[in-house]
Amino acid sequence: MSDANRDDSGKYTARVSDEAILTALEQAPGHVGTAAELAAELPIGRRAVRERLLALQEQGTVDRKKVGGRAVVWWVSDAGEDEVTAIPADDPLFSAPTFTLEEPIDEEAIDDVLYGEVNS
Repeated sequence: MSDANRDDSGKYTARVSDEAILTALEQAPGHVGTAAELAAELPIGRRAVRERLLALQEQGTVDRKKVGGRAVVWWVSDAGEDEVTAIPADDPLFSAPTFTLEEPIDEEAIDDVLYGEVNS
């Protein structure tokens, strides 16, 4: 390797940002790709892409799955997308009317009770 990619302390620096790797992955067909496919789109090799993807996986940014032999596919993780946000105390949900029934409802009839009789 040339010294062009070294910082002042002599450590190699990344020529491609994590954002560039994630963008290439999101632009891949089906938003899924292999390290070799990403390397074909980026100015770094397959092995470097794989190492960077492994680091991104440790951060929870990407996920992977082995799909056969030595083939591994990668995609951007959606772990943070399902986070629940707090509902404000003044949300109309909390002032919605409630109801009770005098008799227990059979589990099979619960949809009729909640939504009215459904015509099929």
